Amino acid sequence: MNQDNPIPPADDDEVRDPIEAVRAELRGYVDHIVSKIRVPRRRRSAIREELTAHLMEIFAHELARAPADARAAFEAALRRFGDGDALSNEIQASVPALEQMLFLLFNRERRMWRLMIGVGFVVILLGTSILLPALGKIRQLGDVNFHGQPVMTLALGVMIATAIVMVGVHLLGWGIARAVRKTT
Repeated sequence: MNQDNPIPPADDDEVRDPIEAVRAELRGYVDHIVSKIRVPRRRRSAIREELTAHLMEIFAHELARAPADARAAFEAALRRFGDGDALSNEIQASVPALEQMLFLLFNRERRMWRLMIGVGFVVILLGTSILLPALGKIRQLGDVNFHGQPVMTLALGVMIATAIVMVGVHLLGWGIARAVRKTT
């Protein structure tokens, strides 16, 4: 390897074999289709293998029709295979709803929205634990005149607890919206 150029030279087989280059493009096309499907890794891998085998079979058939032009066979195979987005949507629609929900909840690849939902619940519970006793105390002091300091302290506690609950609701909603946005 040349000291000035840290990139190794390309393998001669990669440069000379256009059919392998087309096959790599086909695998990339299948990877793009499969990446949009929300299923566990193991199932995604099985879907990838099946789609790749099917697309390679179509490509081999098209290449047999016109062995001199790999690029034309590639384009014909993609036409026969169909639109990738539509195929991805069809495959996603075939996944049972329970499996999709389990994937959303327990998928190790996307954790941030679950963290937001968890933090939202904790903050809502914290705010409620402050708010309810304060409201109970205000109700208990209902017969006392409202010129005293304890009532103002309780009112301030109610406002702070309400703000905490609203932050929790916001975090919860944001986490759910983020999860829904990523899945569509």
